[in-house]
Amino acid sequence: AWLEPFDRKQDLTGAGLFWSAPNDGGLRDEYGTELFYRVGLTPGIELSGSIQLVFDPAVAPDRDVEAIFGGRIRFYY
Repeated sequence: AWLEPFDRKQDLTGAGLFWSAPNDGGLRDEYGTELFYRVGLTPGIELSGSIQLVFDPAVAPDRDVEAIFGGRIRFYY
């Protein structure tokens, strides 16, 4: 994770990698990465967006890459 990217005090960005080996021997291992960015809109509201790229998805053997987009809004006090 990278705190305060671009000198924005309330923001956060990050990346991660993963590997998964399903218990079902008929499914292939999958690998992937996730990138996200969180924007601090106010001192009590944050908005995040992310993208995951899954390579060799276990449940979709006919595809080599699958993209998953996500969003979240967080309210706290």
